[in-house]
Amino acid sequence: MVLKNIREGEYPGSLYAVNPGYSEIEGVVFYPSLSDLPETVEHVIFAISDEGIEDALDSAVAHGIKTGTIFSSLILSNDTSPKLKDRIYQKAR
Repeated sequence: MVLKNIREGEYPGSLYAVNPGYSEIEGVVFYPSLSDLPETVEHVIFAISDEGIEDALDSAVAHGIKTGTIFSSLILSNDTSPKLKDRIYQKAR
């Protein structure tokens, strides 16, 4: 849904979708990882499960991406301490 809204909103910049489980959906090419993108991106939108958000953020940070939007509750039922929300906050700083 996020991808559809951005496309319909006529975002003027480059738009890349990353998901190792897909190669294409509705004409949009999906890349397996951030390192497979044809250029460095400025902003990442994380539309991913709470279980996968931490690894996805680590990958974005490793690629030098400076900004992002997270669509996640950041709550894990079997979480450890510090809690996921706190770990994400520290990494995003």
